[in-house]
Amino acid sequence: MSKHVIIAVLLLGSTAFFTSCDKDKKDNTKTPEPFDQEAMLSNLANEVIIPDLEAFNSTSSQLESQVMALVNTPNNSNFSTAQSAFISAYNAYQKVAFYNFGPANNLSLISNTNTYPTDTANINTSISQGSTDIASASRLDEKGFPALDYLLFYADKDSILSRLSHDANYVNYIKA
Repeated sequence: MSKHVIIAVLLLGSTAFFTSCDKDKKDNTKTPEPFDQEAMLSNLANEVIIPDLEAFNSTSSQLESQVMALVNTPNNSNFSTAQSAFISAYNAYQKVAFYNFGPANNLSLISNTNTYPTDTANINTSISQGSTDIASASRLDEKGFPALDYLLFYADKDSILSRLSHDANYVNYIKA
């Protein structure tokens, strides 16, 4: 670069820098308007959090009953209904997952319902061994929505229905 270009850039930059500073500028910040924090939090709880938790509870109950219907009577209708119930419950879960405080945190909601990624190899091993004890903390990645997602969607409908009809360990694992 030529010497004149460098000088011009430096002059232009320093002029812009110094003219952008205004010593006489007054503080135009305004004091925020007071608001009723209790009313806001109450509204948030009553209009958002509680309805979302109730929807999650309802869709989870529907999922449980639809999955039990599927394992007890494996057919096309129950299969489609169970998959739809899974999607509805998982969507409802996504709305409440970030409420991980208070009772939800005490119950380890996230770790018990949505540990990702699910360990499909361990799930398959547990099924083949007939093991359904998935309550321990070391098996968090073998339960919850990702595990049920794997069990309901891992193959085509006919393969899963056949397995539900002939593999008692698979059925027992889903029930667990």
